[in-house]
Amino acid sequence: MGTWRKEKIFTSSKFIVYPTFTVDSSGVYHAACIEDTGTSLLINIAYYRKPSGGEWTRMGDIAPRTAEHKWPNLFTDTGGNVHITWDKNKDYIQYRSTSSGGDLSASSTTTLPILHTGNKQAEVFADAVGNVHVAALSYNSPGSAGGIDYWVKPVGGGFSTPIQVTGGDFSLMVYFPHPAVIARSTDLVAVSWVEEPRSPATVKVAIYNGGWTVYTLSKTANVTLDTRTTMAMDDESAYLIWREYDGSLWLATFDYAVFGVLSPNGGEEWDFGKSYDIRWNLEDATGNVDINLFKNNVDLGPIVSDISNSGTYSWTIDTLESGAEIVTADDYQIQVIARDNSDSDMSNSTFTLLPSIAITSPTNSSIWFTNSTYTVTWDVYGTMNDSVKLRIYQNEIKILGITDITENDGSYTFTIPDTISPASNYVVRVKTIDNLHFDNSEEFEISAGIVPPSIELTSPNSSSNWISGSTNTITWNKVGTQDANVKIELMKGGSLESTISASTSNDGSFSWTISGSQATGSDYLIRITTLDDQVTDDSSLFTITYTASAITITSPTTGVSWNRANTYSINWDSAGSMDSNVKIELIKGGSLNSTISASTANDGSFSWAIPSVQATGSDYLVRITTLDGQVTDDSGVFSITELLPEGITVTSPSAGQQWIHGNTYSITWNSVGQLDANVKIRIYQGDTKIYALSDSTPNDGSFSWTVPITFPSASDYVIRVKTLDQLYYDNSDQFYIGAGAVTPTITVTSPSTSTDWEAGSTQTISWNKSGIQDANVKIELFKGESLDSTISSSATNNGSFSWIINSGQTVGSDYTVKVTTLDGQVTDDSDVFTISQPVVPTVTITSPVSSSDWAAGSVQSISWDKTGTQDTDVKIELFKGGSLNSTISASTSNNGSFSWTVSGGQAAGSDYTVKITTLDGQVTDDSDTFTISVQQQDGITITSPTSSSVWTYDNTYTVTWNAVGTMNARVKLRVYQGDTKIFALSDDTENDGSFSWTVPSSIPEASDYVIRVKTLDNLVFDNSDLFYIGPQAADPTITVTAPISSSTWVTEQTYAVTWNKTGTQD
Repeated sequence: MGTWRKEKIFTSSKFIVYPTFTVDSSGVYHAACIEDTGTSLLINIAYYRKPSGGEWTRMGDIAPRTAEHKWPNLFTDTGGNVHITWDKNKDYIQYRSTSSGGDLSASSTTTLPILHTGNKQAEVFADAVGNVHVAALSYNSPGSAGGIDYWVKPVGGGFSTPIQVTGGDFSLMVYFPHPAVIARSTDLVAVSWVEEPRSPATVKVAIYNGGWTVYTLSKTANVTLDTRTTMAMDDESAYLIWREYDGSLWLATFDYAVFGVLSPNGGEEWDFGKSYDIRWNLEDATGNVDINLFKNNVDLGPIVSDISNSGTYSWTIDTLESGAEIVTADDYQIQVIARDNSDSDMSNSTFTLLPSIAITSPTNSSIWFTNSTYTVTWDVYGTMNDSVKLRIYQNEIKILGITDITENDGSYTFTIPDTISPASNYVVRVKTIDNLHFDNSEEFEISAGIVPPSIELTSPNSSSNWISGSTNTITWNKVGTQDANVKIELMKGGSLESTISASTSNDGSFSWTISGSQATGSDYLIRITTLDDQVTDDSSLFTITYTASAITITSPTTGVSWNRANTYSINWDSAGSMDSNVKIELIKGGSLNSTISASTANDGSFSWAIPSVQATGSDYLVRITTLDGQVTDDSGVFSITELLPEGITVTSPSAGQQWIHGNTYSITWNSVGQLDANVKIRIYQGDTKIYALSDSTPNDGSFSWTVPITFPSASDYVIRVKTLDQLYYDNSDQFYIGAGAVTPTITVTSPSTSTDWEAGSTQTISWNKSGIQDANVKIELFKGESLDSTISSSATNNGSFSWIINSGQTVGSDYTVKVTTLDGQVTDDSDVFTISQPVVPTVTITSPVSSSDWAAGSVQSISWDKTGTQDTDVKIELFKGGSLNSTISASTSNNGSFSWTVSGGQAAGSDYTVKITTLDGQVTDDSDTFTISVQQQDGITITSPTSSSVWTYDNTYTVTWNAVGTMNARVKLRVYQGDTKIFALSDDTENDGSFSWTVPSSIPEASDYVIRVKTLDNLVFDNSDLFYIGPQAADPTITVTAPISSSTWVTEQTYAVTWNKTGTQD
């Protein structure tokens, strides 16, 4: 057994916090801590060093007393190098390192890049290779909800832009999460943390093993705010240890998955309706794979089939590929199997699909107007609380409580009040009342006013020239509430020409086949009118051209080569009136070679299987003639050649094409070889199947598709054509689908003309973009017409950039921000805005006020307003007669509100004040003097009806009561006669002292009714006096029934005097 030696490192008059220590491979001791005077936000990190055999020496401050520096963390790697991290002003993580035997005070400081508004509480780790790993808390604003960020500094490189391992979810408050990080390499990393609200707090760990997966290790409410996690790794497993409030110590082990299914591999908790990456590594697989879902070891079928063995697939959890439903449960596994059975694997253990909420309206395209009524809609997956609350948020700040409780049935209708300011970054949050499940909508716009209903015809327009006999799409936009159906009419020269449709859905689109005999004219217009005649609009004047009967062969075309023994589509257009059948002939060198079809429908398409013995040549053409011989056309000269290798090649759409909502396009492909006679056609976005265009269509090289207006605008769509036997397929190039041909633009939305940003503050520059453009942008600051500085020489073109304004920035109201793509093709300037000096920080208590009288034992809200930049936490104290009585809270978030339960034993008095002070002592305020009174006993006292009350049928009366003390916020009301319940007035109403009731005539007339008011938890109730219910007020009477005229009563004996009474009386 050894012995402990103690030695003093230093003595300081300052407040010493967060000491950290390490020793390097040269035997040099390193120690650091923060020195806090407790009187300001200026905190330094002192650094002490002791060489082997030497003495402790203060080497100075690694972080000087120029800011609030906290949370130092020292680490020595296997090479003996020393690393340290700390946070500055809760905004940045800073880092230094030195070689073994070195001096950290002599090394330079690196500031790690930020992803959100700020970071704090970092931990540093260096793996055996020498890569440096850092994890820290991130947040959007001090005291707000946050997440966990991770950085890596490869050997010889710099720190990466952080990623948020909590997946972008800022919804859970993370309060002192104490993140820990450990790694074997850049390919195998673990980050753990403690997440709250405090009940229940959770211990979580994120593992990177080819992709990030988050695991929940403890959900018990016993996990305490001070719980820290510690981790270790070896060649096969990662280990995590933590302590719970009951004193128990827990160890979790994670076995790495190198091959097979990597995620989910057991223990994951995935929300229904959300998207997650399924990851795998099948090293022996050849060809494509299927991904199957198993529940309790039973194969439920494929999630997706026949996909590339790419190692990852994004799964939106809803239904299986077959459409079969999935339920929430904790016994699922994933199987990935090669289609040729060359390799397969299944999750090592089960994972869980949790219930979830997914909001479907509003979406990011929604514009809602104040004083108008809208319906929030959502899907519910799995079993959860049957009641929800709805809120509107803006930048994580609650703007409006839509409802505190409503049925969790997927729909709630409300009217937007005109108190909400117009903006485009609102979200609706739907959350179960037990706070276990919620979802946020996409950001949407709220605008002022009510838009009157209107229709705007968008096609045809003044440039339209539609051909008689052709099919065209009439399109229109609508706004406001209006009839669900419309009438469509064709006008010529101001007069009705014909009714195109007497009634069709008011959905913005109608396909119209123009009569083949429609006369030519340039004075046509389309009129659309709602069936109730309330809304109408005319198109611009457009042209209809009558075309004489004609056939135009569109395939084959000049120069094309078709292979013998293959099948091709002969295609043609028909205009005007003609025979309904045609003859198709093959011409070679000007002479008839063969009759392809003696008679086929004149429908524009014929599938021709070229005989395998057909002579090759480059002088072929196809001739199509109506059976009556009146109309004919020859194709361009083409070639028939030897058979090419089997396969499908999609020829349209091609790269860069733009397909517009509501228009019809031809998907075309070439088929070579003896392929399946039918194909299926799908549209993908990335690797995700979006839409099934056709489950089976002839493999004839062409398919006509009208683009739905429901498709989101995007430029990464792909068409896949695949034979039904799944042996051959091809993907098109990526192309654009949207509302219109997109010219790339950037529009800077923030700052705007009303923007006034403080020097030294952190602000978000935001912009919208459209069209295909460079993935990165340069952001510059201009003052007047001159370049002031480059904010970022290269930032991701994602619409948002967090900018920390230089604290020494010159004040001015002539600033603009310019955002330009790196290729210089797209640019925009912001509105002129102001940069000003910081606002002086203040706190103003708004409750309690001089008129406040708070009862001992009651729950009250202390509230305050604040201005300027100040500490994120405050201390709240209670004073009586100018002297400190008690500390209400030693530290709470500086968010403007604190719920205080007044002590039941608090002495009564009218000389109380509340003091609020920021923890750094820089800002403080006292409330008005207010009163604390003696605690009242919980109780309900009914004040109406009384013993003199007469309530008559079909009249409305008010039941009133007083509620004293702390009790349930809701009550139920009943009518009793004696001890018998006669009528339920309400099963659930607010405990606000009043309830209005219309007396039904079905209740029998009587004068012994009682009303009972009782809290829903059945703990508190009261009965009213007896009172009368009947058809009208009765005259009160008393009738003596004993003695009567025949009675003889003897003295010294006891007798009963009896009587009857009617009506309400004393």
